[in-house]
Amino acid sequence: MGSSTLWPSCDLGPWKRVAYLKCHLPFYASTVINDGIVTFKFTNMTQLWEEILDAQVFNQKLLDLNANVTGDVSPLRDKVAFMVLGLDPSCTYSSVKITEETLEVECKCLLSGLPLLWKIDARKASPETFFVEIIRPLMAIVMHNERREKDLISQIITRDRFIEDLLERAVQSPRKMSKWAKFDSCQWHRNYFNSEQAAEVQQCVSSCTRGPFDESAFNEKLKLLEAIRRSSEQQQPVTTIPPVVQDSMAELDEEIPEEKETISLTPTVEKTPKKKTRRLLRL
Repeated sequence: MGSSTLWPSCDLGPWKRVAYLKCHLPFYASTVINDGIVTFKFTNMTQLWEEILDAQVFNQKLLDLNANVTGDVSPLRDKVAFMVLGLDPSCTYSSVKITEETLEVECKCLLSGLPLLWKIDARKASPETFFVEIIRPLMAIVMHNERREKDLISQIITRDRFIEDLLERAVQSPRKMSKWAKFDSCQWHRNYFNSEQAAEVQQCVSSCTRGPFDESAFNEKLKLLEAIRRSSEQQQPVTTIPPVVQDSMAELDEEIPEEKETISLTPTVEKTPKKKTRRLLRL
């Protein structure tokens, strides 16, 4: 297996929600193999546990847990990865122990009819690692979605102004413009914050809060994230959403061919020079 490879490589991404870690918050697991180093990570979005093993320690641990396994056990890394990610249907989980400092689980499955045992023994990661691995990516996603939302609302408002201008000029359209209403961004936000989805998010955030909130430390990390985001945008601009306003204007122009004729009528002043020219020719 090459270096810097996420395992498994079957379009699951680096994180997978696991059901064998039952708690009031959902748990996610990740298996990363990089330059022979096997890393198991677990998070419930409030903290991070990880177990880091090099190839020699991983092989020795697998041999110590399974007396029936001999020889080179490196090909079994994929099997263990599927067990940790909860992707092996024959795997059972027991002795689950979760504390703030440790996360321990015993995993057992069948391999060629024989039992294969693996024990997860993860330890709490440092706050810096938790910020880099969990908080910063989540905040980057939130900030990116916020920019997309602002761009979308701006384009909707531009389209509303275009339609409103057509109505003011009494342009007839095959569409039923009488049912059209301007988009109210404030009402849209109020409807979202009153929805069940927002209530579930708020309940989840409240359950994640432990102890007093350190606003100064949070703001320092937020400034750091903002600086990183600006640096990445300068290196490679992020395209948010396609410009649908121009397409919509072109579409309306095709549906309303009378618009050009009604707006750009030929002035009567241009007919006068033609008459004078004819008279000169007659003379």
